[in-house]
Amino acid sequence: MIRSMTGFARIERQYAFGRLSWEMRSVNHRYLDFSLRLAEEFRPLEADIRECLGQYLSRGKIEASLRFFAAAGSAGSGLELNLP
Repeated sequence: MIRSMTGFARIERQYAFGRLSWEMRSVNHRYLDFSLRLAEEFRPLEADIRECLGQYLSRGKIEASLRFFAAAGSAGSGLELNLP
């Protein structure tokens, strides 16, 4: 299997409350240079997301973004975190 530090990936998922779009780009870099952009609704989870991704990344310049698009007609974001 060929392993490269240069790559691009995007995944989108549609839910009743809206659409989530996760995008990552990486290029060769001697050390780990990680940049993370999050939708406002996910900012409280930034430390957890960084820790999770850090388990899989060791070097490279990585740009990651998570965007949220609320469903039309939904009141507010309709997204509730940490529910049992």
